[in-house]
Amino acid sequence: MLGLKIDNGEMFERLLEEETIPLQPGDLYLFFTDGISEAMNAYDDCFGETRLGQLVESHAHLPSDQLRERVLREIAAFVGDAPQHDDMTMIPAQGRRRSRGGRGVTWSKSFTRIRTSKRKSCAACSKRTV
Repeated sequence: MLGLKIDNGEMFERLLEEETIPLQPGDLYLFFTDGISEAMNAYDDCFGETRLGQLVESHAHLPSDQLRERVLREIAAFVGDAPQHDDMTMIPAQGRRRSRGGRGVTWSKSFTRIRTSKRKSCAACSKRTV
């Protein structure tokens, strides 16, 4: 992990790797911030990347807006009445074959950002390595 604006950008540039990934119909990418995976319930248990991955994998057939809503519903059910501790941002992006004989891939995406004012560290999640 690397925080932005902690130096003049030299460390970020040194650690950043640019890679081009060919996108195919049926590909699914989920971009999310740690507020999604570190959403905590009343027992300070994190939702977690494993649970998120399993959820997305089992509902990957849904359109991106429905997938986003499904993930948010599952997080809300997991968290219950516990206050959120971090902002949450999630962008699911799915590759679809163009219709009517078109070539290439079109992308369906949906954006969610939920702002919170309270922050609490999740001990279990902060131990993970990246």
